[in-house]
Amino acid sequence: VVGTGASYKDVASDDNQEAIEVLQAVGVMVGDNNGNFNPDQNVTRNEMAVIMCNLLGLKTGGTHPFTDVPASFWGHTYIIKASQANLMSGVGSGQFDPNGSLTLAQAAVLAYQIHSQANGGTLPDAAGAWYMPYYQYCLDNGIFTASQFAAADMDRQATRFDMVTILDQAVPASRMTAVKTVADGSIPDLRESDPYGDVVYKWYRAGVVSGDGEGRFNGSTGITRAEVAVILCQLNNLV
Repeated sequence: VVGTGASYKDVASDDNQEAIEVLQAVGVMVGDNNGNFNPDQNVTRNEMAVIMCNLLGLKTGGTHPFTDVPASFWGHTYIIKASQANLMSGVGSGQFDPNGSLTLAQAAVLAYQIHSQANGGTLPDAAGAWYMPYYQYCLDNGIFTASQFAAADMDRQATRFDMVTILDQAVPASRMTAVKTVADGSIPDLRESDPYGDVVYKWYRAGVVSGDGEGRFNGSTGITRAEVAVILCQLNNLV
């Protein structure tokens, strides 16, 4: 392996550094052309396409219909394969929106991918917006309820609370076994009795998330690159 997470100029957190090093070593995630990992930036649709392709071992190459992804774009070939494998789709009018932030709808798609691969589920027919089959799949399979996430809200950006709540119900229980002790109150900004507290503490105890440098979960904020790196490592048994 050429370089490690420690070689990234902007990665200093010991907690995240290990996960970043593993993802780089197995070829799932790499930094930018300036030698930075950019851990506190939100993950774009294009970057998630790269992650999903690398994670699932998809080769690159081919053509695609997206007018906003030229051949010179650094994520071009990954977007092709993510689209061809039905892992990610466009946003309409021939656009992929490669630099857009992930939304609740896209989180629902990821939940579908995780859950259906583990359980053999298929998408139902559902009228309406492009995400409605994924939304309906999540409803049908108990991943979330309409009172938790209304269909009308699917276009908004997902928070950390949203992402953990959605994916927790999609991930097989065998991947969420507790591997460490996290006492109630040890997460500075959240108690186990608080809203979302039970699922967040479950993910901390499973070693999937560890919070920021002070252990805070910062649940109302968006998902960052470093946080996604940790989640992908842990959920897919890369560490």
